[in-house]
Amino acid sequence: MKILKSYTKGWAVSLNSKRMISLIYISYLILALLLVIPFYRLFVSVAGNSLLPDELISNFDATAFGEFLREGGKVFSFFLKALLPWLILFLVLGTFFQGGIISWISNPRGRFSSSSFINNCLRYFWPFIKTSFYTLIIQVIFGILVYLPLSLLVGRENLSDAYIGKTVMIAVAIHLLLLIWGTMIAEFTRFYIFLTGNRKVLKTIWKAFKFSLRKIIGLFGMYLMWVIVPLILFIALYWIRMHWTIDSGLMIFLLFIIQQLFVWLRFLLKIQKTGIFYRYLVSGELKG
Repeated sequence: MKILKSYTKGWAVSLNSKRMISLIYISYLILALLLVIPFYRLFVSVAGNSLLPDELISNFDATAFGEFLREGGKVFSFFLKALLPWLILFLVLGTFFQGGIISWISNPRGRFSSSSFINNCLRYFWPFIKTSFYTLIIQVIFGILVYLPLSLLVGRENLSDAYIGKTVMIAVAIHLLLLIWGTMIAEFTRFYIFLTGNRKVLKTIWKAFKFSLRKIIGLFGMYLMWVIVPLILFIALYWIRMHWTIDSGLMIFLLFIIQQLFVWLRFLLKIQKTGIFYRYLVSGELKG
């Protein structure tokens, strides 16, 4: 019952967070445009007067794409290497927003204030950055625990393809569950920091680890409830991409609008997930 109640409250919070979601969406969109616009200009300059871009848009052609890469391979190689700082910036931005998100979710009443949101983002930024760093280490440890035994199991001689494939699939499934668990540990660590004011991150991570382990069945039950809608959205977007005929600038523009709508909905669902787990924590499930 508490799981279902937390789930419904998570929906209520996310639907009351449209202003915050739009602010987060616009921030990511601006950052993405700063990255995409130079790439698009590079794409056009490399293509020149070639018909390759039209061929790639209307119907992907591996030969055309290979020719395009040969024309501007060195230029694109430099650009791709420069992507790493941008990826880090996206991750840092996501961590930055967590303080404001949790602060709003804790009391989503009244009119949303951008200034208050940013202030809370700044207030919790440093402990949340440390939380992200330490949970990244936890995720690396999880990966080692999965793939080191896997390498020993499939590294022997005279193994059948069926055995290797089955073993790899099991390992990937286990790693996926551990990745989800790792995100839960990070989530509850941030909740603890926000609720208690305790900024001793390692100690708080240990507390979140013990709580998530103790409540792991309920937490994964909530996660399975939550993931249904994102899966439906993913399938819907995939279907649209597969059946959408891109034969004009207008169709490209409409597809872009639909994709951006899906991005906005993804942010809404992430807020919902945070709201679900936060409500679960403060509803009396957390003891000590």
